Amino acid sequence: MATRPSKRSNSKAKDKGEKLFKDALMNLEKIAKERIETAGDPFSIGIKMASQLRELAMKIEKDVDEQSITATEASHVSNGMLGVGV
Repeated sequence: MATRPSKRSNSKAKDKGEKLFKDALMNLEKIAKERIETAGDPFSIGIKMASQLRELAMKIEKDVDEQSITATEASHVSNGMLGVGV
């Protein structure tokens, strides 16, 4: 007999994932600050890191958009018109 995962275990996994993500962000911030403090040209390094982080954020946003479209996957094209059904 198949069993369903309980909401409790799902919430624990979600909480663990959130904690890992927050820890990773804190580590990233720490690394960035250390690089800026030790850089020969802190402004240039800071701008370069900020640009790289923006690129990453845009990639993540694009992936989320694509996944949400795939999840609804009700879009279609007919007679040159784009339609979205629900």
